[in-house]
Amino acid sequence: MNDFFPSAAPARADVVNGARCADPHEWFTALDQRAISIGAERWLLRVVGIYEDGLDVWIQLEALGERLHEFILCVHPGMTIVHAVLAAERLIRDAGRRFR
Repeated sequence: MNDFFPSAAPARADVVNGARCADPHEWFTALDQRAISIGAERWLLRVVGIYEDGLDVWIQLEALGERLHEFILCVHPGMTIVHAVLAAERLIRDAGRRFR
């Protein structure tokens, strides 16, 4: 499991314009079937499950690309979709390095 804490993130036009998500349905809508690019590779995120634990939301994701990567993000109050996407990109990149 991976914890990603908020940090400065570049502004980006998003499903909800980088707004903070408060509800698991908003996280699902923002992340499920979202295409992301990492270098020349394209990935499709798929939300497999969402679990609320107090103020935190745990999101189980699959990244479909050349390989399938599965991981869990913990999003904390104040995090935006941009934070979650950046975390997903980092986890996919890190997983790719392990398979080389």
